Amino acid sequence: MAGYPPDLRAQIRALIVEGRLSDNLQRRYPGHHDIGSDGALYEHVQECG
Repeated sequence: MAGYPPDLRAQIRALIVEGRLSDNLQRRYPGHHDIGSDGALYEHVQECG
C-alpha cells in the first residue's frame, strides 16, 4: 500500500480496525472469482493471453 496516498491508507486502516473492509469491498465489487492462489492466477492469465 506504500504507493497509495496517506489519506486513502488511513481510510483502509480504519475499515480494517472496524472490521468493515471485507463488507465494503464486496459491496463495491460484487462479482467474485474462484482464483485462490498465485498459481491459479498465473494459469488464468496464461489462458487469457
